[in-house]
Amino acid sequence: MKVSPPPLLDHFYRFLETERGMRPATIYLYRHFSNQLLIHLQSDGSAASLARLKIVEVDAFVLAAGRTYSRKSMAVIGSVMRALLLHLFREGVPRHDLSRCRKGLRPDALPLIEGAMSNPSRDGRPPAK
Repeated sequence: MKVSPPPLLDHFYRFLETERGMRPATIYLYRHFSNQLLIHLQSDGSAASLARLKIVEVDAFVLAAGRTYSRKSMAVIGSVMRALLLHLFREGVPRHDLSRCRKGLRPDALPLIEGAMSNPSRDGRPPAK
């Protein structure tokens, strides 16, 4: 049984096909990595869930993916994340354009990212000790 994607993501996939002219195989990759992000975030893909998205959570996903995927795949993941984040921003979710965050990971960012992964508040700060 095929499960329909959340409305925001369904709109994103239709946008990729109709506006950007992507082929089904490319959209499949975008769908796969978008779903992997939702799994990582433990998100249902709803607007309310994605409105709380922080760049540190996206960084944590990319960092975790880097332990599994090749450099070529990581380039695709980067493209997918930028396109998805820009699309979400244009849809008003979240309020800030996270696709433009280009600071990159600082050498001291790993503890912050690992904290965000285990912090139920999802605000990007490590848990209080």
